[in-house]
Amino acid sequence: MTQTATTIAQVRVDSLPALYTSLTAALSEAGFSSRQLEEIFSNYVSAECVLCSTRITGEEMGRINLAEERTLAPDSKFDRLKRGSCAKKGCISLRYRVHLREYPDLDWLKIREKASEDEAAKKANAARKRLLIRLGMGIGVILTLLFCRYLMYYGHAPILQKPHKYTIDPASVAPEAPR
Repeated sequence: MTQTATTIAQVRVDSLPALYTSLTAALSEAGFSSRQLEEIFSNYVSAECVLCSTRITGEEMGRINLAEERTLAPDSKFDRLKRGSCAKKGCISLRYRVHLREYPDLDWLKIREKASEDEAAKKANAARKRLLIRLGMGIGVILTLLFCRYLMYYGHAPILQKPHKYTIDPASVAPEAPR
């Protein structure tokens, strides 16, 4: 049986864990069980270095996420992948080509679309969050500058100091007799 491979465009090595996560989420939503997911990622998904053709399986792509939690031997395969470089020692490539082979009852085009939609939504949310943080910081700076200006002009902080209440001496208001 010949298996044809659908190739996703080249991806950065540091984005392989995110790709694995989004593909897993899309496949889970499509109704695949965890046993089927293990089979799909171990036998039907692989990635290949663009320069040296070093291959990693989809299962190993998932282990990159787990490698962050465990202590790794320095310069091991997963340590290099976690740092965003090729799995092969000495290779300077930063990109991998991901292959998705045909699996029964699985339309990779739909899964890729769903995974890319999820990825785009995450990027949009992250951009929106950064914008809101910047906007909040800008408003904070403006309020701080206005407070400093008020403090310099009036000599006291608003709300923190009681306003001055002037009282009039009744003797100074009474008409004086001519002298």
